[in-house]
Amino acid sequence: MEPLPAATTEASTLATQTGTDFVPVLTQLTEAYLDVNGNIKSKHQPRYKNIVARFKQLYGCEPAFFCRAPGRVNIIGEHIDYCGYAVLPAAIEQDFVMAYVLSDKSEIEVNNIDKDQFPAERLSTEPFQKFKEGHHWINYFLCGCGGMDQTISIFAEMGKAQLIEFNPTLKAIDVAVPSSVSLVIANSLTPSPKLLTVGTRYNKRVVECRFGLYIIAIKLGKAATYGDVKYKNFYELQTELGYSFDQMLDLVKTHLKKGGYSHDDVKKALNVGDLSNILKDIPYFFEVLQQNVRFHLYERAYHVFGEAQRVYQFKDACDSEALSEEDKVHKLGTLMNESHYSCRDLYECSSDQLDELTQLARDSGALGSRLTGAGWGGCCVSLVKKDVLASFLDKMHSYYTKEREPGYQLWVTDDLDRYLFATQPAKGAFILDPKYALWM
Repeated sequence: MEPLPAATTEASTLATQTGTDFVPVLTQLTEAYLDVNGNIKSKHQPRYKNIVARFKQLYGCEPAFFCRAPGRVNIIGEHIDYCGYAVLPAAIEQDFVMAYVLSDKSEIEVNNIDKDQFPAERLSTEPFQKFKEGHHWINYFLCGCGGMDQTISIFAEMGKAQLIEFNPTLKAIDVAVPSSVSLVIANSLTPSPKLLTVGTRYNKRVVECRFGLYIIAIKLGKAATYGDVKYKNFYELQTELGYSFDQMLDLVKTHLKKGGYSHDDVKKALNVGDLSNILKDIPYFFEVLQQNVRFHLYERAYHVFGEAQRVYQFKDACDSEALSEEDKVHKLGTLMNESHYSCRDLYECSSDQLDELTQLARDSGALGSRLTGAGWGGCCVSLVKKDVLASFLDKMHSYYTKEREPGYQLWVTDDLDRYLFATQPAKGAFILDPKYALWM
């Protein structure tokens, strides 16, 4: 293996594009809803007309603008962005549309087309606000900006995924996904309410990666104590060492132990009396320390380096001129399967339902299938050849219709397309100006 890839010359250096309008303003709806063959998807026009009708009913005027942003799926690269490593998402055809108009009120009124499931809310214009308690839809409207989500949503190009690097600067590199395959997203119908598990899931993994990083740095002689560690994440350590991913995996085997560390084990390894001293910049660190007795540093670090390696292997396979189309898509599928197994066994962020769903996808003809997103519920993404797509979707229906144990029912409706659908890498975000009246 070569050392960690440096920034490539083909990358678009987003950090230097200040002054550029990142989000285009369109005058025609058809500019956004073309498929990869240039065909217009007219099914979206009724959606916008419906939004206008609802908007006029609520506010007595038409929208000033529409903002539209695609959904996104992370094809590969799970739980490694906060360790400094690149991820490989794609924008999808399914999208979010928001109509808005300015008012003279010092509040924001948010309405949803589905007012029964998503009741209206009024929000302050203050930049920092508390989330509503529990699993409430408006919290998604309030949530802060991340890195990967906004980058792929804005810069996505039709038919292409993107390798998004966060270091040394933010870069988005187009990756052409083979045209012979589709991405299929399937919802496990097991919600993962992040606010209710802040101490035991996502934030715990961030803490475990921090502990693993510090222990490796100290054992390598890069720091005498935890206070001397200068690295913010695994990427920075690897970059300074100039090591390949295989070499970093060897470091994990050498310097971290399998089976987990107790609080006292970590304190001893880092020569620290109070673990909170090295975690104060991590949200909910107190809950993490309070709610857990063991931390699995070997397993988390091994996943991070292996997954980061798979991201670049995925891009290399897509870019390869030496591989045939058949070999290429099989390689991509294998990498996606390996990613899921690592998320399941090493990072422990899968769930019984996701494991069932991804295995069903493989058995139904997917080249590869993996959880996507934070895990512990939510969705999986599968790579499926287009010539078997129809039969694949038919077989996947069994997940949603089979009998399950008493007391456990999937909250699926007749509209199965909401939970299981095929998609292609889609166009990024745009603003639609209705004054041109060409979108209707």
